Amino acid sequence: MPTDTIALVDGDTAFLAELERSLQKEGYQTRSFSELAGTYDSLCINPPDAAIIGLLFPEHKHGIDLVTLLKLRPETRAMPIIMTALDLPFLSSCKERLQERAVPAVWTLARPIDQQKLVALLRESLTSTPPTD
Repeated sequence: MPTDTIALVDGDTAFLAELERSLQKEGYQTRSFSELAGTYDSLCINPPDAAIIGLLFPEHKHGIDLVTLLKLRPETRAMPIIMTALDLPFLSSCKERLQERAVPAVWTLARPIDQQKLVALLRESLTSTPPTD
């Protein structure tokens, strides 16, 4: 059973709680953040093994800013990140922008999330290099 710590960052607290329960059931330890404020500092001080970051937050804030900042920092650059969103065009656009900048270790997963697919992607992200497509 995995013992990795996964940071969960999403403005939808119901989704966040469901995701946390699901991953803990799979044996992962989790740290949850429902706001972007303070999350970057917390993740830099104590980096998790991977992160699942929602892209859309209240007040027009975007998780892509957090992903970008984490990928600029040497200590968190290689950390696997799975970005999620209900808005498929926005999710695709964010993925393309990160690929253009050669940002490593970022995967995407559209919501609603299939839990089995999420666990498989999480396992893959923790043991391999990111996809290039």
